[in-house]
Formats: sequence, structure tokens, C-alpha cells
Amino acid sequence: MVRWDELMLNEPHIPVSELRQIQVPVLISGADDDLIKPEHLLTIYRNLPHAQLSIMAGATHDLHQNEYERFNSMAERFLMAPFTRPSTRKEIEAELTEQLRP
Repeated sequence: MVRWDELMLNEPHIPVSELRQIQVPVLISGADDDLIKPEHLLTIYRNLPHAQLSIMAGATHDLHQNEYERFNSMAERFLMAPFTRPSTRKEIEAELTEQLRP
């Protein structure tokens, strides 16, 4: 357990350039009071082309144990539903286009 805790505090150190090479779907999950800060999770998310991001409010790094129902729901959605990274800009542009149609 000591080794695990040391790894959690000090590893891994993966360069952003290597993250960009990962071309499979990835679920990035964390909590708002996680060892891995939300800012860091966002950097990871932005550099994985097929990533989904979930930052669970009111949870810690042990969210998969302490908040297992919410975590399992999120993980099941990731595993079962096809994913396309959303784009608010594209959604708004589509709404505007639809509204302008006669």
C-alpha cells in the first residue's frame, strides 16, 4: 500500500506530446477535491483526441469507492454509448441555422 500511495503522489509524468498520440476512447475521471487537480485533468482531456471528461462534484480521488453509484453510471455511459466530443459552438450555430429557416 505504501508503494501505491507513493505512485499516486508522484507519478506518472507523461508528456502532453505523448498524450496526443493516444487514438482510442479514454474516460478521464476525477473529483473536485482530487489529488489530480481539475486543471490538470482538463489539460489531459484537451490533449487526448477521443477523451471524455468527468469531474465529480463533492468527491475525492476515491470517488470510484465512495461515490460508486455515480461513478458506475458515468463509466457505464462511457462504455455503452458511442461518443463524439460535443461542441457548444456547433450546437448554437445549428440552432441559429434552424431558426433562420423560413
